[in-house]
Amino acid sequence: MGEKYSLSVIIPNYNKVQYLNKCIESVINQTLKPDEIIIVDDCSTDGSQILISGLKEKYDIIKSIYLDENAGVSNARNVGLNEASSEYVSFLDSDDYYYANYKLEKEMALIKEYDMKGQDIVSYSAMVIVSEYDNPLYIPVLKKPWYLNGNIFVQFVSRIKTETIPRDYIVKKSVIEEVGAYSFPKNLYEDLDLLFRLSKKVPFYCTLGYGTAYVQTKDGLSKAAALEHTETIQSIVDTYKKEFSEDDHRKSKRYILVWKIERVILRILRKIYTGI
Repeated sequence: MGEKYSLSVIIPNYNKVQYLNKCIESVINQTLKPDEIIIVDDCSTDGSQILISGLKEKYDIIKSIYLDENAGVSNARNVGLNEASSEYVSFLDSDDYYYANYKLEKEMALIKEYDMKGQDIVSYSAMVIVSEYDNPLYIPVLKKPWYLNGNIFVQFVSRIKTETIPRDYIVKKSVIEEVGAYSFPKNLYEDLDLLFRLSKKVPFYCTLGYGTAYVQTKDGLSKAAALEHTETIQSIVDTYKKEFSEDDHRKSKRYILVWKIERVILRILRKIYTGI
């Protein structure tokens, strides 16, 4: 891609050997290959490291890091970020994979378009949810009104279209470092916390193409776990809402009302376009 637009894909892994090969192959098979793939193994005990060694021999753009102590996904992502030699970075969990082979190409095209205008952005694509057997569970409608674009901080913190923004976007490495990278104290919604901070710093733009397949396993959350998830999200949202001005709060109320109406329309359109 050239030094100015070099790209590193960072993949944290912990005991996901059954998914890892498909994840890596989906990156290798992109129409625009990254300059490097950094796999950070967080002390796996399931044979992941053997598989990673084999993949390194097969593909020379793969770099591997084996951590001495299991410290969680946020730490693994930050380690990969520190080791990345490219100007731009993206993260991909080892149990997910790229659904569309044009994902990186379309996102980097947006990056270049706005860089030519002197603007740093977060570039992202629509996320598809699949079962562990690759059956589609959720295929989003690729229509511009359903995605957040531009300066999205107030809308995003207001929980408007939050589910449309995945954690595997592309952003300049220096931008993610400026906002503190993964610094939320929990390994739970640490990606949401980082996205909020990024949305304060730079605009977001969607490619209106498909990106990553998020693999949803059959095991659901217990009531206790579901409560923890809900409480964690709310605590993050409350933290950033404290930064709202009075005008931001007024905008937030309008956004929420409109989004409730749009969601009804979206469900109808999704059924028409995807059958799901």
